[in-house]
Amino acid sequence: MSRSDPRGLALALALALSSSLLFGSATLRAAPERAPERPEAATDTAITYQGQLSQAGRPAQGSFDFEVRLYDSASGGSQIGDTLQLDGVPIRSGVFSLGLDFGPGAFDGSPRHLAIAVRPGGGSGAYTPLAPRQALSPAPLALALPGLRTQPGAGSPNLIGGHRDNAAAAGLSGVSIGGGGAAASEANRAASDFASIGGGHSNVVYGRLGVIGGGGHNATQAEASTIAGGWDNAANGYGAVVGGGANNRASGDRTTIAGGASNIASAERASIGGGGFNRVTASHGSIAGGALITVTGAFGSVGGGQHNQVAGPGGHVGGGALNQIGGDDGSFGTIGGGQANAILAPHATIGGGGFNIASGYAATVGGGGGDPQYYTLLPGDPGIRIMASNTAEGAWSTIAGGGSNWAQGPGASVGGGESNKARGAYATIGGGEANQAAGEHATVPGGEGNLASGSWSLAAGRNARATHAGSFVWADSQAAEMPSRGADQFVVRAKGGLWFGDRAIPDVAFLDWGLITTSTDAYLSWGGVWTNASDAALKRDFASVDGRDLLDRLAALPIQTWRYRSESPAIRHIGPTAQDFQAAFALSSDDRHIGTVDADGVALAAAQTLYALSLAQAARIDALEADHRTLETRVSGLEARLARLESGTASPAAPGPSAPPRGDLAAIGLAALLGLAFSLRPRRPGGA
Repeated sequence: MSRSDPRGLALALALALSSSLLFGSATLRAAPERAPERPEAATDTAITYQGQLSQAGRPAQGSFDFEVRLYDSASGGSQIGDTLQLDGVPIRSGVFSLGLDFGPGAFDGSPRHLAIAVRPGGGSGAYTPLAPRQALSPAPLALALPGLRTQPGAGSPNLIGGHRDNAAAAGLSGVSIGGGGAAASEANRAASDFASIGGGHSNVVYGRLGVIGGGGHNATQAEASTIAGGWDNAANGYGAVVGGGANNRASGDRTTIAGGASNIASAERASIGGGGFNRVTASHGSIAGGALITVTGAFGSVGGGQHNQVAGPGGHVGGGALNQIGGDDGSFGTIGGGQANAILAPHATIGGGGFNIASGYAATVGGGGGDPQYYTLLPGDPGIRIMASNTAEGAWSTIAGGGSNWAQGPGASVGGGESNKARGAYATIGGGEANQAAGEHATVPGGEGNLASGSWSLAAGRNARATHAGSFVWADSQAAEMPSRGADQFVVRAKGGLWFGDRAIPDVAFLDWGLITTSTDAYLSWGGVWTNASDAALKRDFASVDGRDLLDRLAALPIQTWRYRSESPAIRHIGPTAQDFQAAFALSSDDRHIGTVDADGVALAAAQTLYALSLAQAARIDALEADHRTLETRVSGLEARLARLESGTASPAAPGPSAPPRGDLAAIGLAALLGLAFSLRPRRPGGA
């Protein structure tokens, strides 16, 4: 073949492709042991093109410029990649070599042809095309990749790598075996279209679109199933996945086993995260991990632990051991963890603890545990025997914790403690020991041995017995029973007394020396006497009292009889109103009450003043009486003398003054009588 350029230069090209697809950066590694003579496969996108150029029938010599294009057909067609220009290429004895790189994706296995044009080097003239286009065929060295071969397929070729006994069944297409394999008995095999095995040995893909990443003795049976690796795993459900581990079986459609050992997911969309010897046999069931766990309820789940079972649809066990959610009766139940807990009713919950049972609809046991009250054999696994400690049996019942507690009535609750029983509907026991709330809406806050069997009753303390409706019994620490004696009673036994108030010193107290005692130590005695506190240490701001003024105010105070509006008309009282008392004496804190201490104080002050006045009056009376007796004596003497005078009898001779005339004696006697009468007349208290 020859062409003439515009200057008459005849160029002839004898093309000989000696090597293509040679890599630019060679990194060598050891070849497989069975075939050490095979080199590493090339990975670069550059090729080297070698040829011979003749000029005027003789080998070309000198420097030439080349222009190279890549096409997808021998003529016409589409150009692939960019146009390459290589200037000043040296040619010796007609031989030249071109380094060509058309970029990634230029060679995908489809036919490729080079279009080459040439001109003398350093020139500016036109290139002379060389015809025909040169077909690029695979170089034997480039295709001899170690352990990798292709097989024709109906729609897509099969690519087989690794051991020579790795194989795709006849008639398949799109199969890929990346490597691995060993002896004929341990080769990797593809038995369906578009199967893929990454490596390992003894792996078999039976299902279309199945994938095994590696490992050994793994097998996928269903379409689009996947095993990432591990040993002796099987993915037998459509779209099933086994991530790894050993002896796992994902046999349900779209099931997943992430890893672990000897796990089985046999229902649609079941999943097992890991662990060992776990089984999910219900659709959408899941086990995160743990060991010897079984989920047989649809949408059931177990977070981990061991020997846990979920048979109720939607049930969940967070962890722990030997926990069980049973059958349809345990649908949507939840056990947070703990040991040997059981749910036997829908929507029930056990937070944790040990040996607890929630057998009432939507019942709750928060936790706790203790000595078992009885044994029960749960359905589903005859090998598990639960020892019941706390039992929430009533619908909506609750046990927060403690041990050996029982909430039997609907809506009943036990806060904690031990051996408590809330048997009545909506009955409540806060805690303590051996308490019972047997009445409807009955309450035992705590304590020991209390019984609230009356509806709406309350028993607290020790051995309180509220057995009547609406009764409230508070018993102190004494061992004897303290019973109610009728409905709606408030019964208190407090040997040390009762205290009421919101301060460190109570406002009102009931003590052994008094029925009611206040913060000032005033009290009502057991005999019914109100005793005010009057200790001088409790008082201050003393001031003296004007007794005469107090008597005047008291004399002006209206005193009436009256009755309380709340009492029977037949009951009457006497005394002032609080308003009049406050106006008169300005005592107490308001004008609506009269303190007994103030009323007593007014009375005592008045009594003191009256007593002082009576003493003064008694002294004056005594003096007047003495004067009276003196006058009486004198009058008696005068009368005797007058009588003698009138009778004409002369008195015995005696020394002294001579007797007055008779008329004068009469005047003296009358004056004495008038003076005595004036001195003995009644007088105003306190008057002179």
